[in-house]
Amino acid sequence: MNKTLAIRIEKQYLIAGIEPVSGKFQLLQNQKGYRFPFYFLLDKLSNSIRYHFSFQQKYEEGAKNYLGDFFASIEQDENYFWQSKEHPFVRLMVGMLWDLKKSYHHHINLVNEQGKVVEMDKIPVQLSFADGISEAVQQKVIQLFVEADFKVIDHQKKLPELLVASVIRNQSVSEGLFVVAEALYNDLHISTVRAQNESYEIIQSEKYPYSGIVPQEFEFGQAITHVINQQTNMLAGKAIQEECVRQAVRAVKIIDKLKEIEDDRLPTKLKVNTTFAAQPEKAFQAVIELKKITEKTAIRQKELVAEIQKMYEQHDGAKLIAIGRVFEQAAILSDLNKLTSDYSSFGMNDLKLIVQQLLIVDDSLESESEFVAPESIPEASQFEIIKQLQFADLTKGKQVRLNNNDSRQGKGKSVQVLEYLGDNKFIIISSNRSLQPGDVISSRSTTWNTGIQIEMNVERGGKFIGLFQTRMVESIEWK
Repeated sequence: MNKTLAIRIEKQYLIAGIEPVSGKFQLLQNQKGYRFPFYFLLDKLSNSIRYHFSFQQKYEEGAKNYLGDFFASIEQDENYFWQSKEHPFVRLMVGMLWDLKKSYHHHINLVNEQGKVVEMDKIPVQLSFADGISEAVQQKVIQLFVEADFKVIDHQKKLPELLVASVIRNQSVSEGLFVVAEALYNDLHISTVRAQNESYEIIQSEKYPYSGIVPQEFEFGQAITHVINQQTNMLAGKAIQEECVRQAVRAVKIIDKLKEIEDDRLPTKLKVNTTFAAQPEKAFQAVIELKKITEKTAIRQKELVAEIQKMYEQHDGAKLIAIGRVFEQAAILSDLNKLTSDYSSFGMNDLKLIVQQLLIVDDSLESESEFVAPESIPEASQFEIIKQLQFADLTKGKQVRLNNNDSRQGKGKSVQVLEYLGDNKFIIISSNRSLQPGDVISSRSTTWNTGIQIEMNVERGGKFIGLFQTRMVESIEWK
């Protein structure tokens, strides 16, 4: 049984999932859905700190006791005042972590126990952070997880690598070069990922500020901000762009209403009532020309696709993957299709693929097993080194020894000794990492080479417990 909890942390929310039984992946939920947002209310009436997406607008309007800009505030070492004390901003997450634990234990119990909840001392968790969340902030978040009795396994995996791995696994796509365009928040990130021998490396990465916003929404935000700022001259520099983003978020409702109107009945100009963060108590009105919005939106869409095209055309034979609300827009998908028909696009709801990919554990990560002393592993002298292992050359009872290594700090060497059972299955004889003697593994490949990481399905006690990935194989031996 795979008891690992996988969590993807975006700038505005996190999502979490488990797959205790193969093929039974599910996202954790609270009463508000499967996204856990980083917008908070210091609710003195209920004497609790609550979180909800509806608090975002209140926060941006400057309403008292509403908190947002979560990671930026942690970066700046800001505190909030609660129950007569100051607390580090990161501790706003405490209630959220409690909800995650409750949901986790409910599902683990529901799927596997059918009796009372047997809580683990520490919940093993795989984290993945969005770009733009600094390592210093990540460490503060990790420390909070540790204090809340989570065991953080890893936090280094990046979205482009995870998304490429997921596409290869789920769509039977061959390895090679991939250009990944992600627009999950305000910025557009375009990366080139090399997938080789089940290993993934980001070899190129570019960031385009504010290009992760849906073009039509961005142009509305720009127009509203420009008109009002011309009237008031209250904003300058970075504050203008920040207000554009705020207005772009609000423009979603305007755009939705316009979609309900037939084209020949659309007004040429639109009056928009709004407020600015600089003076949240004051109301403003902007008159927007819809034709100009349409023209600028088309230009921005072309520019966005051109940036993707620039990196894509640098790599012959690369495959294209795109994820984010931007890539749910028909006009942008049409332009991508002109660039290449061989692409995969994903919307915001497809982030669950990233969470699911995090549940592929590597051999230093599985938390259930006990450490097996190195002296329990058969001596290397009893084995013969081979360059490559072909399953077709194996007979029942043949033993194989994998010598693996990960040079990263805190990792190191690992060894597994396996006995062949036939039908591409092995039983674990010994391991000085997470696999246990008696575990039965089946490989996703019938040829093993050095210089790669080997991925395996693992059964324990007759039940599938998850996927296992070795460290980089340095040598293979058999006897």
